[in-house]
Amino acid sequence: MSEPEQENIHESAPSEGERYGDYEVIKPLASGGMADIFLARKLGVQGFQKLVVIKRIRRELVKDEHLLDMFIDEAHVAAKLDHPNVVVVSDLGEVEDSYFMAMEYLRGQTLRTVQKKIEESNKMLPPNFWVRIMEYALDGLHYAHELRADTARSWAWSTATSPLRTSWSPTPAR
Repeated sequence: MSEPEQENIHESAPSEGERYGDYEVIKPLASGGMADIFLARKLGVQGFQKLVVIKRIRRELVKDEHLLDMFIDEAHVAAKLDHPNVVVVSDLGEVEDSYFMAMEYLRGQTLRTVQKKIEESNKMLPPNFWVRIMEYALDGLHYAHELRADTARSWAWSTATSPLRTSWSPTPAR
C-alpha cells in the first residue's frame, strides 16, 4: 500500500532523522493550525522499532497556555478511547519546549488520496462505499463524544488532526 501524501507541511515541521526522546522522524505528513503530524519510529532496546504517528504542538504555540492545555487534555482523553474506529494514543511526551503524542500508524491511503484518484480516473465509487466510510467515522465520533460527556474536561475535536481512523481498508479497522 502506498504511503500517505505530504500535504500542507508547515515550515516548523520536523525534518527526517530529528529525534523526540525515543522517537525518530521518518517524514512529515501534514500540518494543521495547532500541530505538525509526522511519521516516526519508536526505538527500543535490542533493535526494537515500531512505526507510529507523532502529533506535535507547533513550537510557536507552546507559549499559549490555553492551546497547550487543550493539547494535553486531548492526549489524556484520547488515551482513554478504546474503539475500533479510533486510533490508539500510546504516549504523551515533552522534549525541550515541545509536547507531542504518539499514535498508532495505520497503513493505507487517506480518503483525500482515494478521492483524488477517483476524480483523476473520471470514475465514481458506489454511494454504499461512502456511506460505509461515514458510518465508521460517525461511530468513532459518537463513541468519543459519549466518553467526553462522562468527563469533566472540555475537549475540542480538530478536523485536521483528530484521532479518527481515516485510512481506507476494505474491511473494518482492527
